[in-house]
Amino acid sequence: MNGVYVLANDSVYEHFVAFVKSFRKHNLTLPLTVIMFDERVSQIRTLSAQYSFNLWDPPQAGQMYEIGLKFYPENKVWPKIFKKICSFWGPYETFFFLDADIIVFEDLSPILEKFRTSDKDLLYFDAEPQWVYKDTAFREKMIRDFDTKHIGTGTFISRKEALTMQNITDALAGFDQYRNEFVDVIEQPFLNYCIDIYRFKKIRINELDNKFSFSCWYDLETREENHKIYWIYNNINMGIMVAMHWAGCGFSNIYLHHSSVQFLEARLAGEAAVNKYNYFLNFYHLRLRDILFNRQKLVQLFKLVF
Repeated sequence: MNGVYVLANDSVYEHFVAFVKSFRKHNLTLPLTVIMFDERVSQIRTLSAQYSFNLWDPPQAGQMYEIGLKFYPENKVWPKIFKKICSFWGPYETFFFLDADIIVFEDLSPILEKFRTSDKDLLYFDAEPQWVYKDTAFREKMIRDFDTKHIGTGTFISRKEALTMQNITDALAGFDQYRNEFVDVIEQPFLNYCIDIYRFKKIRINELDNKFSFSCWYDLETREENHKIYWIYNNINMGIMVAMHWAGCGFSNIYLHHSSVQFLEARLAGEAAVNKYNYFLNFYHLRLRDILFNRQKLVQLFKLVF
C-alpha cells in the first residue's frame, strides 16, 4: 500500500491546515498518517475526520528522540524531529514523507506508483550541499565513496524497511568520528549519512518523470497555467511543481515572500468570505485603509475572497 507521512503537532497548526487542505484537494483517497511530534495534537486531531487522516505515535519514537539528543543535547525541540525517520517503519510499503510546512499542488499517487515499480530506494527533490556535510575532506569523501546527493529531507519517497533500526544503531557506532562533520540542520545530515553509507539507489523527481521540476522551494519564481504551478527560471519553464516548501521560513514570516499568495489560497480554501477577509488583514498586518491605497493588495484580496 502507498501512503503519505507528515510530522506535526499543534505548534505548526497553521502550516498543517494549509498542508492538509491542499493535500486533500489533489489526493482524495491517498492514505495520510500524521506522525505525532509530541502529545500536543488536540487541535490537529479535530481535523482528522474531515480530512481523513490518522495520528500515529510510532513505537520507535522514543528511540529516535534519544538519538536526536545525541546530536542536540541542549535543544528541547530538534531531537523530536528525528521522529520523521520512523516513516521507514510504518504501514506503507511505499511512502511519501512531507514536512508540515508544505502545500501540495499535485496528485501524488502516480508519482508513488511510478517509484514503486522502479528499482530505486529513494526519490528526492531539493539537493542542498551547504546544509548536509561541512565543506571539508569529509564531504569530498562522501561524494567520492558514496555519491552523496546532499538531499533535502523535508520531501522524499522511499520504501518500508529500506532503512532499519539496526542500520541506525550501526551508523551511530562511528558517531564521535563524524558528528563534527555535520552541518547543524537537525536530522538532515544524519539521514543523508545513513542513505549514503547504506548505498541507497537514489533518483531525483525530474529523472523519474521529466515533466516535474526538481525543486519545491518557496522562493522560486512560479507561473500558473491551466491549473498547474510551474517553476520559471530565467524565463525557462523548469516543469510542474509538485509542492511548495517553506523550509526555514516560519509562519510569522511567510507574508514577506511573494509565495505568500500560494499559502493563503491553500490555507483559506473552503472558508467563508468574511473569514478570508479577516485572515488576509491579520496575515499581512494590514488595515482596510492600507489595502485601499495598495492596488496590488486590493487585487490579491479580491481574487482570494471572490
